[in-house]
Amino acid sequence: MYAHAVGGGFVGHYEISYWTFDKTNGNGLMTYVKPETVKITGSDESGNPAPLITTLTIAPSACHIGFDWEYESEKEAFLDPAGYIVDGALVQLTLDAGGDYQTGYASVDVKEAHEFGFYVDTLDDAGGAAMITIEEFYTIPCVGGKLLPLDSSALLIGGLTSMSVWMAPAVAGLAGAGVYLVKFRKHRD
Repeated sequence: MYAHAVGGGFVGHYEISYWTFDKTNGNGLMTYVKPETVKITGSDESGNPAPLITTLTIAPSACHIGFDWEYESEKEAFLDPAGYIVDGALVQLTLDAGGDYQTGYASVDVKEAHEFGFYVDTLDDAGGAAMITIEEFYTIPCVGGKLLPLDSSALLIGGLTSMSVWMAPAVAGLAGAGVYLVKFRKHRD
């Protein structure tokens, strides 16, 4: 898990005023509770033909985004799915048969040129609205355009580098002892 301290909450580039809210002819709404929490409510009884999707999107300036989510619905979850968006593709977080209250954590790798956001969809626009609450939102900035993972090759290179610094005196000592033995043997013969 990544540290939340890297970029916590809806602040800086992710301040809520930089996001785009769209309720696509429905009556969904977005509620900004505090820098750490945003709620998105899907459409209900708008009088427009379903499905209707309510979105909150932004162009990310980070390579990694993470958040906790909480979902509540007044009816079956499969009628009002919710999740996140990456470059126009909907990624459903809720389980269709998961009940009217669900929670979880999501960790998403994104590219700077992509769009990222959250959504609540309504397939029937009736019988009650669903809401997704986003909390503990954080980002990890890109380094040189990429998120740099700490993998085994980095550890190997680091280990060889540090090992060579500490091994140099030992290798030099062995080489010196070998030269001494060769000279000593030549004098004995």
